[in-house]
Amino acid sequence: MTNKNIYINDLYKAAVQAVGNSGIFPETIITQNILESGFVPSKLAVNANNFFGIKSSLAWKGKVISMTTSE
Repeated sequence: MTNKNIYINDLYKAAVQAVGNSGIFPETIITQNILESGFVPSKLAVNANNFFGIKSSLAWKGKVISMTTSE
């Protein structure tokens, strides 16, 4: 099994849970992650379980992490 296969297998369970009953295929989430990451988890993904750099409004009251991004 290649490192890419391991990467995909590791993400699959989380992708299935994330899409729930939305009608979105888990493979769509995984594909987008691969496009954005090049198969390399970002510091944001590793440190905060945030694969897509999702941001919130000032109304957010949950946990936050502040990191420099490249966009």
